[in-house]
Amino acid sequence: MFKVGQRVWVKPLKEFGIVEVLIDYREVIYFVNFDDKEGNTFQENDLHETADDMFERLGYLDQGGDEWHHDKLNKNIYFDVDKTISCYSYHENIPTVRNESMTIDEFKASYQMCIEKGWIE
Repeated sequence: MFKVGQRVWVKPLKEFGIVEVLIDYREVIYFVNFDDKEGNTFQENDLHETADDMFERLGYLDQGGDEWHHDKLNKNIYFDVDKTISCYSYHENIPTVRNESMTIDEFKASYQMCIEKGWIE
C-alpha cells in the first residue's frame, strides 16, 4: 500500500507521480498528481515503489548521478551510460576493487532503476 505524499512510478505512463489521495471503495484507488499534467486515478497494481525508495530501504545512499553506496557493506552499485550495471566493494586499507554479486533485493531495485531510465520495459 502506498502513502499520501509518496513518490511512485506509474507503470502505464512510464513516469513519476505523487500520491495525493487514497480513495477506498471496495478496493483502494490512488489519485496521483504529476508535475507537468493533470492528475488521475490508478489502481495499486498500476503503481510501483521508486528505485530510490528501494535502495534507501536497503541502506544505500545516493552518491549523485548514477551511483548508490552502502557504508556498512562498503558496496557500490553503479549505472553506466552504456546501460551496464556494476556492483563492487572496496576497503580503504586495501587498494583493490572487487566485483560483488547482488542480493535479490538489490537486483529488484536495480531492475526498477533500469525501467525508470528507459533501458528496459
